[in-house]
Amino acid sequence: MLELDIAGKLTNLKQVREQIDSLSLPEPITCKINVILDELVSNIIRHGYQYESDSNRIYIWINITDDVLMIHIEDHAHEFNPLKEPLPSLENLTVDTFPADGLGLLIVNKLCERMIYKRENSRNRLTLHLCRI
Repeated sequence: MLELDIAGKLTNLKQVREQIDSLSLPEPITCKINVILDELVSNIIRHGYQYESDSNRIYIWINITDDVLMIHIEDHAHEFNPLKEPLPSLENLTVDTFPADGLGLLIVNKLCERMIYKRENSRNRLTLHLCRI
C-alpha cells in the first residue's frame, strides 16, 4: 500500500510519479496510474482549490487487494462529483468542434473499471478500481 499526503501544488506531481514508480508495477499499469493521477490531481488544484498552496492538501492511497488495484483520492476542495459531469463525445469531431474541457475525465473514465464518489466530512472522496492485476 502507498499513502501520500501532498500539498496542492502542480510541482508535486513529480513526487507522485516517483512514488508510483517505486511500486515496481508492470509498466502499462504504472503508466495508467500516472495518467489518472496527473489528471485528477491537477484538476483538484486548478479547479477545486483554484490556486496552489501548501495548505491545500491532497491525500492519495493506492492499494492492491486480491487482483484489484484501487486508488483513493481525497481533498477539501469545493464539492465536485466527476461522475455527474457529462463526458464529451469524440464522434464526428473536427478541429473546430474539439472540446476544450472534459477530455481528462473522459480518459480517466476509460482507464478505470469502476469509480465511486462520496462527499463526506467536507471532503471529496473518489475511489477508482483501476484494473485486474
